[in-house]
Amino acid sequence: MRPSVGWVRAVMLTVIPTFLMLAPCSGIAKDAKDAGNKRYEIRVSSAECFLVKPDGAYWDGTGHAKELIKVGYTAAVASGVGAIPAAVAAVAANVVSDGTKAPDPYYKIRVDGKNPFVSKPVQDSYLPAWPGGTKMFKVAADSTVEIEVLDKDVKNDDTMDVFQIGAGKLAKAAKSGRLTLKGDKGIAELKVEVRAVD
Repeated sequence: MRPSVGWVRAVMLTVIPTFLMLAPCSGIAKDAKDAGNKRYEIRVSSAECFLVKPDGAYWDGTGHAKELIKVGYTAAVASGVGAIPAAVAAVAANVVSDGTKAPDPYYKIRVDGKNPFVSKPVQDSYLPAWPGGTKMFKVAADSTVEIEVLDKDVKNDDTMDVFQIGAGKLAKAAKSGRLTLKGDKGIAELKVEVRAVD
């Protein structure tokens, strides 16, 4: 039997698209399988903190950044519009130079909300770094790794930011060994080191 043009067209319109649809699926399934059920060494190496809490209050100590901003802005308006950026910079410099206002950041890492690893706090720092502290975690294909950064206080610790990482994203990060997470509450940037163990 010789295939007709219609037969060839029918094969092209059914078999080839089906093959193209199935081929990526097998790759996705493989990626998901590869991503989960592995052990990873995870460590937060450093963070960049926002100068104040989302409501404008200082991380530690008393007072409110809005007080400084109001005074600086009023003085800047009296001096002219060009002085406003300088006034904002002066406010930031005042907050940074007064170490008592800086947070005492530390972090917790949990997999699926269980058995958190807790780092030691870094005293009075907007740019904390945590040397060492690598911890091994078993991560399943459907697991979520959560990193919570907190400000150590005398009474109640403040949550500065929370980051969630899926198993697939963790597997990709392990290829380069690094992961940079962007926050919007208390942490501007969090740098994480990731290594797949098996």
